[in-house]
Amino acid sequence: MEELAINGGNKVRERPIEINPIISSEEIEEVVKVLKSGQITQLSSPEIREFEEAFASYLGVNYCIAVNSGTAALHIALAAVGVGPGDEVIVPPFTFVATATAVLHQNALPIFADIDPLSYCLDPKDVKRKITTRTKAIIAVDIFGHPANMDEIKRVAKKNNLIVIEDAAQAHGSKYKGKLCGTLGDIACFSFQESKNMTSGEGGMVATNNPEVERECRLLRHHGEPAWYVYERLGWNYRMTAMEAALGIVQLRKLDKFNALRVRIARTYSQELKDLPFILPKAAPYAEVIPHVYTMLIPKELVSLRDKIKEAIETEGVPVGICYPQALYLTPLFQNRTAYGKNCPWSCSKLGKENYRRGLCPVCEDVASRALTLFTHPSLRSEEVEDIVKAVRKVVKTYLERN
Repeated sequence: MEELAINGGNKVRERPIEINPIISSEEIEEVVKVLKSGQITQLSSPEIREFEEAFASYLGVNYCIAVNSGTAALHIALAAVGVGPGDEVIVPPFTFVATATAVLHQNALPIFADIDPLSYCLDPKDVKRKITTRTKAIIAVDIFGHPANMDEIKRVAKKNNLIVIEDAAQAHGSKYKGKLCGTLGDIACFSFQESKNMTSGEGGMVATNNPEVERECRLLRHHGEPAWYVYERLGWNYRMTAMEAALGIVQLRKLDKFNALRVRIARTYSQELKDLPFILPKAAPYAEVIPHVYTMLIPKELVSLRDKIKEAIETEGVPVGICYPQALYLTPLFQNRTAYGKNCPWSCSKLGKENYRRGLCPVCEDVASRALTLFTHPSLRSEEVEDIVKAVRKVVKTYLERN
C-alpha cells in the first residue's frame, strides 16, 4: 500500500493547483476601455445596460437587473415582492448562507424544508408540509447546477398563492425540461462571483418577466431613487459597476465554452471514481446539469473520518472541499438567533426555537455529513484533473483498507 503524504509518503502532486477565473486579454481590454472612458460607476454607463440586455437575451426573459452580488439579487428580489416582518420564506438548508440571510435582511423568517436525496434540491413534499398562513415565498436553489423540481414546487406555490424565487447562482446554463435555469420561477437570481460559471469579479443579476418587479428592483438597487434626490422607498447601494459589466459581457460570450469544460471534467470524475463506494452525483430525468462543483457522498462507514480524508487529499497536493458541511439551521447564526437584535424576525413568528432543532431535515443532515466536493473549474488542465483523481483514489482506498 502506498504511504499517504500526510503520513510522510510522496505527494501525488508537488506543484499546487490554482483555481482562478479564465481572464484573457479581451476581458482586460474591455475593462481598460471603461476606465479610460471615465464612466465607471454610473447606472447610465452603456456597459451596464448592454450586459443586462445580453443576459436577458441569453435567458429569453424580458428583464434583467444588474447588481453588485448574488446576495444583493436575492435581497432585492424578496423586497420587490413585499416580503417583510412576520412573513416566512421556505428555503433549503443545504446551500450557501445567503439564500437564508437574504430573508433575514428583510426581517422575515427562513423556514427550512428538507432536500431531495438525488438532486440535493428542495423536496416539494416537505415544502408542502412547511407552509403556514405566514408563508409568503419559496426560494428554490439549483444547487451545484442541478435544477430544482420546479413543476412540483410551482404547483405547491400556486395552490397556496406563494411567490417562487429561483436561486440560480450556481446554474448558469443548466436546464430543466429543456428550459434554462433562471427562467423557471417568478423571479430568478444569479451570482457572478469569481468561482461561478462566468464572472464579473463580483456581481449578480435579477431576471424576471414582470414589469412591476423590474421597476421595484431598479429602485431598490439605487436607494429607492427614481430621479436625482427623489426617494420613493427604502433602497440600497447595490449597483454593479461598469467595469464589472464590461467583464461580464465578454464572459457571457464564453459561457457555453466554459460550461462544456465543466461537463467534461465532471464526466472524468464519474468515470474514474465509479468503482469506489461513493454516491456520485447523478442528474434527475428532467435535468441537464452544468456541474458548478462535483459533490459526492463518502460511504457511511467513513463519516467520522470525512475531515481527515479531506485533509489527506489536500496534503497530496490537490484541492478538495466540503459543500456544505452542515445544515444551515445548525450553524451559530440560527442556533443563537443573531440578526437585528432579538426582536423581528424571531419575535414576529409563532414558531419556537425548535424550528431549528437537529433532525429537522434528516436528508440534508445526512448529505451534509458525507459531502466531499471536487472542483470543475474550466481552468483545470487535463493533467491536474488526473492528479485530483489519483489523490482521491489513493486516500480513499487507504482509509477503506484500514477501516
